[in-house]
Amino acid sequence: MVVYCVVAVESIGRQVPIAYIERVLRMISRNTVEERLLQLPKLKEQMQYCVDHPEEISKIAKVKAQVLDRGEKIELLVDKTENLRSQAQDFRTQGTQMRRKMWLQNMKIKLIVLAIIVALI
Repeated sequence: MVVYCVVAVESIGRQVPIAYIERVLRMISRNTVEERLLQLPKLKEQMQYCVDHPEEISKIAKVKAQVLDRGEKIELLVDKTENLRSQAQDFRTQGTQMRRKMWLQNMKIKLIVLAIIVALI
């Protein structure tokens, strides 16, 4: 397991160091150990870019937050849809059972009335 740590002054905020770590991870994640060692000089460039463009980093962080928020809302909608589908299925099953029960009760009443009429004749 590899642990990455960025130490920054408090005035930079949290977004810049996090953005830096994300950029470095994208840069080195697909490389071998030797290639990673060759990219060490680029780390300073990546940090300087993050420090020089805080507005862009802030915009990216806001967009990520919006995407995560939308993802959560979509998951909530999917859960609600699944619950609604399940409730609809239960309603259909109960409706079918009730219809059969009422039909059977109606037939019993008709047979009783028919038996009474036959008994009177």
